[in-house]
Amino acid sequence: MVLLLIALASLIGMHNATPNPPPLPLHIELDAGVLAVTGKNDTQSINSNLDVQYDFDRNTLKVAGDYLNSSTEGVDSALHWTAGARYENEFITASRIYLDYYSEADPFIGYVQRNNEGLGYQYAIHKDSTVFWWAEIGYLHSDTNIVNRTEVFESKARFASGVAWRFDTTWSLEGELEYLFNLTYANEDLMSYEFALTSLINSKFAIRTAYIMRHMENPYQGSRDQGTTMLSLVATF
Repeated sequence: MVLLLIALASLIGMHNATPNPPPLPLHIELDAGVLAVTGKNDTQSINSNLDVQYDFDRNTLKVAGDYLNSSTEGVDSALHWTAGARYENEFITASRIYLDYYSEADPFIGYVQRNNEGLGYQYAIHKDSTVFWWAEIGYLHSDTNIVNRTEVFESKARFASGVAWRFDTTWSLEGELEYLFNLTYANEDLMSYEFALTSLINSKFAIRTAYIMRHMENPYQGSRDQGTTMLSLVATF
């Protein structure tokens, strides 16, 4: 009888020690917006963003991309896209190192394609259930194919910071700033910032309004500033 009780206890212990595995820590967010205006000049605008994040142990793998196109009377007036991947490792609490690679294009600013390779350090300044504030410093190497010119290779020092604030059960506000100091050429710094207001419809869908500003200290062509306002539907899985 004693041996039977020991055997039963061992089986129960083994069962409790191996619970059902938790669901995969995968997060997918997709948003898209379409605007069409008819009248004297027909105008269309399409924008979409995809963010995929997978967490394993103290590591995070992210894949992201965005696309924006605006046209008037069939002639493009704005075109921008970005696609890339990023790996992060939390080596101590609140501190992460990252390694990323992404490509981007914006012919209206003057480059057909730019390939970027970066590495750096991220620190979580404040993080709780409603606020996440972070800052990053790093190094970026860029290979840019300029419109009607040869390739340009540049080294850049990168600084970025962002905050996400959920101030209500259905409303949240996000802001992000990035500054790239050009270490290869003087007066070629880049800056961008973004603000986004999101309102939840339910657990899966939300409406997001965003404003993005990109600034080139010495643009290859066109204006130094490029501002974009977007309204889109967000789906989260």
